[in-house]
Amino acid sequence: MSASHWFPKSYTEAKKRFNESVNQLESLGHQVQRDSLSLDLVGPDGEDLTIDIAVLGSLTSKKLLLYTSGIHGVEGFAGSAIQLSVIDMLKNQKLIEDYCIILYISLILLVWLGTEESMKTMLI
Repeated sequence: MSASHWFPKSYTEAKKRFNESVNQLESLGHQVQRDSLSLDLVGPDGEDLTIDIAVLGSLTSKKLLLYTSGIHGVEGFAGSAIQLSVIDMLKNQKLIEDYCIILYISLILLVWLGTEESMKTMLI
């Protein structure tokens, strides 16, 4: 599979693929807890902006990994791709029982930038 497969083309696609992947883990028997934090903001395509969180395994575990797809914006594209590929790998692993992984899509600065044009300007 090509590396480009993992890179979502938009926030909406990243959110959809993240939630679908987490749903697949849950259907395979993984312990999953989830939450979605509304930012009370609308994205450039009119979509509601949220921070989506998935907790895999037990929150009471002493072994914890916290993974965000990105905080400042630009790294969110690569971070989301890495996150989707790791979730895909977890589908073929034994169930998570003795540790906890907290995954979330974050777009804190991306919300401040507001538009895809702002992102393009920042990348130049």
